[in-house]
Amino acid sequence: MKKNILLNAIVLVGMFFLTGCATNEYYFNTDAHKGSTSSGNIQVYGRRNLERSYVELGPVTSSISNLAEDTGVVLKREIIKAAREMGADAVIDFRFEGPYGGGCTATGVAVKYK
Repeated sequence: MKKNILLNAIVLVGMFFLTGCATNEYYFNTDAHKGSTSSGNIQVYGRRNLERSYVELGPVTSSISNLAEDTGVVLKREIIKAAREMGADAVIDFRFEGPYGGGCTATGVAVKYK
């Protein structure tokens, strides 16, 4: 019993020291895409209904294969990077999914303000 607990603890700690590869996927849904946004102030919201009018550019997704202490920070940074490349002003409906099989995914919808 103690061996199993120790082995599980070693495996868990080992996972935190492994580095992960982040990947991004995004798709353009509308003609609203105008190229990269130079502003670094892309807002991230966990809801869909904003007080401003917007056009949805498309979904953005970032995945990391190995969990670490800063997994959430890395995923959010990659989502913002992907949204910026789409010309977005914000990301709405932001959420984390996982961990599944040692990895985690963040998703959202890139939007451009009207």
